[in-house]
Amino acid sequence: MIETTTHFVCSSCGLEGNQKFVSGPYTSIETSTSFGNQFVDIGNKPSLSNGGKGSFIDFYGSWKLSDYTGNSINQGKFYRYARLKKINDYYSQSSGQIKLYRALQLLNKIHGVLDLPESIKDETSILYRNCYLKLPTQFKIPVSISACIYLASRMLNYNLLLKDLIDSCDKLGLNIKGKHLITAASEIKNTLKLQIRATRPEEYLEKTIISLVNNQELIQKLKTNFIGINEYTIELRQFSIKILSMLGHSLRGGRNPYILAAATVAGSDMIISKKLGKKRGIATQKVVAESCNIPEYTLREHYIKIIKPIINKL
Repeated sequence: MIETTTHFVCSSCGLEGNQKFVSGPYTSIETSTSFGNQFVDIGNKPSLSNGGKGSFIDFYGSWKLSDYTGNSINQGKFYRYARLKKINDYYSQSSGQIKLYRALQLLNKIHGVLDLPESIKDETSILYRNCYLKLPTQFKIPVSISACIYLASRMLNYNLLLKDLIDSCDKLGLNIKGKHLITAASEIKNTLKLQIRATRPEEYLEKTIISLVNNQELIQKLKTNFIGINEYTIELRQFSIKILSMLGHSLRGGRNPYILAAATVAGSDMIISKKLGKKRGIATQKVVAESCNIPEYTLREHYIKIIKPIINKL
């Protein structure tokens, strides 16, 4: 076998054998957006004298594309090879870790839509790195990374609403169902043996009160009835805390804590209205539901079954 610049040739019959490949150089690149050192290898490519595609690719992040002689390629070919270059860089950077790379890319997008704290983003990255190869069930990347975001928010007491997380995914064109997200979160929690306590209505109380007192329809009603918004807010908070203190575990169990907090606020509004001699609440259940972005029929069901009996006692 004779070795030429481009092929291996049989010394007896002159038949060309395998094409000759040469090893390309590599460089180590670390950027602010990368995860750890990126060892980018151009990889084996046809010999330079054969004018192969590898001659145009160059190092990661470099856009000075040239042919095998070192001369810059013309504008007509530049865009064609620039596209190949972009694809090559993507797979070079994520080689062997494509699933992780795509998940972290998606994390950045969801983080931007929700405007989450950096601590949530960092904790999510740690959770996903630790679990994505260990999960007994294979979830799609959008579902698993969203589940990690939800768990990270719970671990750091950020109280991210599941609906807000799903809505942010919808804005990015990702169709994620709540039940799939909860299933993935449960498996990740069990796999990593995370200790995450259940949320309580008290944690969402301030959010629901602020959402309600910023409702323009309610503000107009308060002005019409000559009720100061600051005084109304203080009484709303005081009565809500008192109602929640009377809710035992049996009444809270299996209920959505955010909706239960909103129903509590609606009950507090009813108490304030009765103090003023009114038969109906200042903020109707429809206004409370719209302010808190929850279904009115669900709010009414929580109010009638849980909150109303406590109001009658008060």
